[in-house]
Amino acid sequence: MIKAFARAGLPLFVAYYRRRMPRFLTIEELIKTGTLGRITGVDYHLAQPTHRGPQSWYVDATAGGAGHFLATGSHVLDLLDYLFGPLTEVSGLAANRGGAYDTEDSVALSFRTTGGIPGAILCNYASGISDDCMRIAGTEGELTFSMFSPDPLRLVTAKGVQLMDCPYPPHAQQPIIQSIIDDLRGVGVCPSTGESARRTSRILDQVLAAYYGGRDDNFWTRPQTWPGRTLRPAGSGHQD
Repeated sequence: MIKAFARAGLPLFVAYYRRRMPRFLTIEELIKTGTLGRITGVDYHLAQPTHRGPQSWYVDATAGGAGHFLATGSHVLDLLDYLFGPLTEVSGLAANRGGAYDTEDSVALSFRTTGGIPGAILCNYASGISDDCMRIAGTEGELTFSMFSPDPLRLVTAKGVQLMDCPYPPHAQQPIIQSIIDDLRGVGVCPSTGESARRTSRILDQVLAAYYGGRDDNFWTRPQTWPGRTLRPAGSGHQD
């Protein structure tokens, strides 16, 4: 897609809309202004009981390309790319522990930001509880927030605890759409491009490749060959 748009002399934008939501711009400002001091670490934990109840296209590799991690983890990785620059030294693995469907339901990965900050992500979609917490730690404080709900940001410094109300806009994608319009009109810049999105896609494929036995072919047509699928817990409820 990047090559096709380049040949046509057209810009390619991707709907990673958190790059322009006011909530995440506030987080960016707290980092840039030094409120947290020198950033020393970042980690994210997501837990959801997706193994319960009816399953959706999110866990159908034919329709969605993988499990829930592709749909939700992509936004986490893209936001980290936006806040801290391209991620490096990425290492991860995926598994299926709940047994409710064939695609992955647990993913863990570690990374380092361009500036050298170590980080980790753990997404558990077969959890008995729900959790959604990004934690950015620095020499002067710590910021925690949810990626997928408009809960207040929680800032802890020597001054105490501050809760910052940063609700979603009425239309979540409106800010990124406005930035695209501004970019096309030459009065602004949209920060979500094909190039930035490709970095996230490469990480997703890298982390999921071993589970699916590679992602360079029509892997969704050969679920019986997925190494990760064959390691599902014995006696799981899903049948071929």
